[in-house]
Amino acid sequence: MFDLHLSAGRDLEAAQEHQRVALAQSDRALELATTLDLREAYLSASPLVRRYLNQAVFDRLLLDDLGGQLSRTRVGHGKVHDIRVTQAILYTEVNIQRLAQAILAVSLSAT
Repeated sequence: MFDLHLSAGRDLEAAQEHQRVALAQSDRALELATTLDLREAYLSASPLVRRYLNQAVFDRLLLDDLGGQLSRTRVGHGKVHDIRVTQAILYTEVNIQRLAQAILAVSLSAT
């Protein structure tokens, strides 16, 4: 019986610690949402965060691969791309879920 109480106490402490960390991350994300310089965040973001930011704002991006050149690499042949955005189609409303994911990812990388 004593071991059961001890185990339950450890589980409760672990759950409380997880809740404390989650609340701290949530607070940081909310702070970032109100003070974030999106341009700077985008430029310094990982490819995944940039993807989330793009998906929050753009419904579609039309691309053109102009003048791609074949090149020889260590693992064989590849193509060097010269991609340009030819048209950007915006959402009529920002995709809040993707924006929240990007802000959360930025807040986690900033801690």
